Amino acid sequence: MNDIVIGAIGGYEFHQIKNWVYSLNQTAFDGDRVMISYGSSDDVVSKLKENGFEVYEVNWDGWGRPLSGGNELITHSGLVNPENAHRLVHNLRFFHIWHLLSQFKKEGRKYDRLITTDVRDVIFQGDSSDWLDANQEKPIIAPGESVMYKDESWNLTNFVTTFGNLLWEYLGKDIQVCNVGTIAGNVDELREMCYMIYSLAVGNGHGDQPAFNILSNTSYKDKVQFVRTDDYWACQTGTLVENYDKLKSVLLDKPPYMGMDGLVRNSKDDIFCLVHQYERIPEWNDIIEKKYPL
Repeated sequence: MNDIVIGAIGGYEFHQIKNWVYSLNQTAFDGDRVMISYGSSDDVVSKLKENGFEVYEVNWDGWGRPLSGGNELITHSGLVNPENAHRLVHNLRFFHIWHLLSQFKKEGRKYDRLITTDVRDVIFQGDSSDWLDANQEKPIIAPGESVMYKDESWNLTNFVTTFGNLLWEYLGKDIQVCNVGTIAGNVDELREMCYMIYSLAVGNGHGDQPAFNILSNTSYKDKVQFVRTDDYWACQTGTLVENYDKLKSVLLDKPPYMGMDGLVRNSKDDIFCLVHQYERIPEWNDIIEKKYPL
C-alpha cells in the first residue's frame, strides 16, 4: 500500500508538535509525510523538512482569498462565528487536504490511503498502515469517543450551536460521538469527505466534528467503519480518562491505561495505534514529553 499522513498547523512552535512528528517517525510507517502550514516560522518549516516532511505553506482561504487584511486565519475556536467559520483552521484544513490530494491526483501522484489527525495532541504508537491492513473493512474509519452525543456536554453544545435544534432532534441525539481528529481511510472516499466536512462547516461555526458525524451517519453511512476502543485504533483520552468519573455511567467502553513501558493500551491490553488528548493527563504527558525530547 502507498499511504500518506497529512497534518495541518497554524500558529504552533516546533516544541508543540514534536511529539506527533517524532512518534510518527519512530514507527515503521513508510508512506509520505505532509504538513499543511498556515504561517509557520522558518524554524518550524526547517525542522519538519529535516524530519522527512513535505511542507505546503498556505496563505489563502477556500475562496482563494489571502488570509490577511481582516481575513486572517482563526486558530482559536472560541472566536468563530457563522461569518468567519471558513477561516477557522479546524474547518479550513479539510478544504486544503481535499485540494492538495486533488492536485496530487491531477499530477499522477496516487495514494491508497490517507491518515489525517490533529497534530498538537496526538501521538503514534504503531504503524497506522499495519493497523489498516489488519482491520480496515470499509473505506472510512470513524473512531468512536465511547459516548453518545446526548451524554457529553461539550459535543452536545457544539452540535446544537453549529447545526441547530432540528438536526439535533432528528439525528444528533441518537448517535455516538466520533472523533474527527483521528481519522483514516481510502484516499478517494476520504478526500471527498474532507471537502464535504468543510462545506458543511462553512457558514455554521466550529463544525468539523459535528459535520463528520452527520456525514458518517447519513450520506457516507455505507462507507464508514465505526471503530471502538476495543479496536485499538485511537485512544480518546478526553472522554475515557480525563472525564471518566463524570461519564462512567454512560460510557460505552472500558477506560484505557498507560503501562509501565509508557504505552497506552485498552482494557484488553491491546496497544493503541494513536493516542489523542494525552496532554490532559499530567502523568501521561510527562512520560510522553520525556520520550520525545527536543
